[in-house]
Amino acid sequence: MKPCRKPFLFVMIMLSLFAAPVSALKETGIYTASATESTAGTTTAEAVKLNLSLRSAVLVEPVTGQVLLSINAEKAYAPASMTKMMTAYIVAESVKKGDFSWNDVVTVKENASKTIGSRVYLAQGETHTVKELYQAMLVHSANDAAVALAEYAAGSEQQFVTRMNQEAKRMGMIHTSYINATGLDRIDMPKNFRPEETS
Repeated sequence: MKPCRKPFLFVMIMLSLFAAPVSALKETGIYTASATESTAGTTTAEAVKLNLSLRSAVLVEPVTGQVLLSINAEKAYAPASMTKMMTAYIVAESVKKGDFSWNDVVTVKENASKTIGSRVYLAQGETHTVKELYQAMLVHSANDAAVALAEYAAGSEQQFVTRMNQEAKRMGMIHTSYINATGLDRIDMPKNFRPEETS
């Protein structure tokens, strides 16, 4: 399965279009300096706000790593389906390492079949390949497919979550803590599969 490069190139091109100095953004009339954020003493660009309706945002120049836009960058929000990016990463790495293959057949278990939200309505006992579930998770944002993959990859969703948190720590994501493979709130998870709340 060859990765698609076109979306990556598109994102890189779009980010490059925004890689203009702050002075250039001021001239466009869409720049407003943030009175609440300061980057004094740091190597990042001056924080700016565009006329967009956003709770938070970070825009990074892809080559230099320079932060061009930072709005509430340190405020924690529930990641929702962004969580599936980590799930997808770990599954793809597992395939790459030979832990299992894209053609392996996965039997859907109870947890996945009872997972709500965005889903492809997997039924307990039905079977799909890793590739089919992976595509359903990425294309349809299918929570049930994400859970089925997590359980197949690690034995249980919570064992997979342990790997997710270990990987996040390795990547330097020190303020990130996953509780599932989907991004659902704890209360929205199937009752018998919810992790215990931590203090």
